[in-house]
Amino acid sequence: MEARVSDDGKSIVGREPYRIIDNMTTRTERRLAAQYAVARVLAEASSLNEAAPRILQAVCENLGWATGEIWLVDRAAQLLRCEDGWHAPSVSAAEFTVASRGRSFARGIG
Repeated sequence: MEARVSDDGKSIVGREPYRIIDNMTTRTERRLAAQYAVARVLAEASSLNEAAPRILQAVCENLGWATGEIWLVDRAAQLLRCEDGWHAPSVSAAEFTVASRGRSFARGIG
């Protein structure tokens, strides 16, 4: 499938441009769904620790990701640390998540 933006920048030309538009629409809808799901979790949670796993799940499920992790900066130690992980039930990533939680990276490493 070959398509490009027209010279005037106002349209997509080439074979089957509707597929590109459809894919863009689908991605936009998924991102909006993730945004709303995260906003709902934040509104209901009393702390980041409570919200983090649900945020991660909402982002992964809405964007079609099989796994995801939250990494936060530990300012006192000047390290990046994995705080939490989530994976779809169909994926066996528990070992990966456990290994990630044991990792940290100093500035400029990784």
